[in-house]
Amino acid sequence: EAQENTAVGYGSLSSITTADRNTALGYNAGNALTTGGANTTIGNVAGAALTTGVDNVAVGYNALYRATTLADKNIAIGSNAMSGNFTTNDVDSCVIIGYDAGSGTLASGASGTIAIGHQAGKALTSAANCVFIGYEAGKAVTSNGQNTFIGYRAGLDNDNVRNTFVGNDAGRQCTGDSNVAIGEGAGKGGTGY
Repeated sequence: EAQENTAVGYGSLSSITTADRNTALGYNAGNALTTGGANTTIGNVAGAALTTGVDNVAVGYNALYRATTLADKNIAIGSNAMSGNFTTNDVDSCVIIGYDAGSGTLASGASGTIAIGHQAGKALTSAANCVFIGYEAGKAVTSNGQNTFIGYRAGLDNDNVRNTFVGNDAGRQCTGDSNVAIGEGAGKGGTGY
């Protein structure tokens, strides 16, 4: 039997069977949870499709909305944060903060991603070992990983591998692999640079 759960809002935690220590606040927040435990879902439909995931935090409208069975230890804060249709893909230990951040259809390769900022890592699907910090940082990255983009629109249009861009608009339109650009507008344009 389910124990130590708190549900406030129409439909919140409405499917719970044996899940313990969950907190849901908002319309249909965590409403599909059956056996997943220690989840916190706050906001309209936050974590609404999550069924068996554990130790997740979803705060904001539609945050962690479509994850179902294998999403564990994720933090999704902001409207539409980590809201892509990744259903049963095993996506774990991500920190996604910001409106529409990390909202692509995530695959297990995306586990461990850090995306902080408005639409940071927005298109992300399976890219591994990525850190995106800043407004629209890494917005176009889908499946190519090992990227670190820090700054306003850093690596905005880049979807390549092994790049490090630090600074306002650093590597913004760079389309090459294995580049390092540090400073405002460094490596901003062209193929490679």
